[in-house]
Amino acid sequence: MPEARRQLAAIMFTDIVGYTAMIGRDEDLAIKTVTHHKKIIKQIVKEYEGDLIQFYGDGSLSIYPSVTIALECAMAIQTEFQKNITVPLRIGLHIGEILIKDGNVYGDGVNLASRIESLGQSGTIMFSEEVYQKIRNNHRFKTKRLGIFEFKNVEEPMPVYVLANEGFPVPKAESITGKLKTSSEEFEKISNELNVPAQKKPLTSNTFILLLVATVAALFVIYPQNDSQTATASEVIDKSIAVLPFKDMSPS
Repeated sequence: MPEARRQLAAIMFTDIVGYTAMIGRDEDLAIKTVTHHKKIIKQIVKEYEGDLIQFYGDGSLSIYPSVTIALECAMAIQTEFQKNITVPLRIGLHIGEILIKDGNVYGDGVNLASRIESLGQSGTIMFSEEVYQKIRNNHRFKTKRLGIFEFKNVEEPMPVYVLANEGFPVPKAESITGKLKTSSEEFEKISNELNVPAQKKPLTSNTFILLLVATVAALFVIYPQNDSQTATASEVIDKSIAVLPFKDMSPS
């Protein structure tokens, strides 16, 4: 039995968007689509030095020796699926250490690639900060940062990017759904608080309250209480004379 081994790899997940609904509408089309998906994935992954780990329903998992090769493979797959039989595919990429044992792949990197893929829409290629750092100086790839997202079963929020080359769709942040802890609006709030570029929006009630508290605190710092001034004011009050309206009490 082969021993388990660890290695650093670029990890790719693919998934057909809306496959369950497709089966409900047209079972023959769904079967034809997933069959075509498997055929193209096998062919192109092999061409790009990838290792196809497994198919699972309407998706696939594969690994690559470099991020650049993985991204080029993803582009080739999406381009091919726009020909003849259109497959509404989404792709997610991440790089990390994996454990290979008995033909299966394990590790946090696998989980993260799956989470990133779940955010995609038809035709998209999304990837993590780790992938972006490896290809940011490669002028063949145009990228866009979508924001910071909180994934289920992932402790820290993660920045997510999308390939923005011509012919590849870039989804709007507010339309993104997937394996997430919170709603799209809450992601955008997190991104704004962490200074991620986004469209200007009105202040929320929570943000307004925080700003108000900060302003009051600043006023106390700028204008501290002065004990001598307080004492002087007290003395003035003690020595003041009350003047009452005069009433004539003498007998008339």
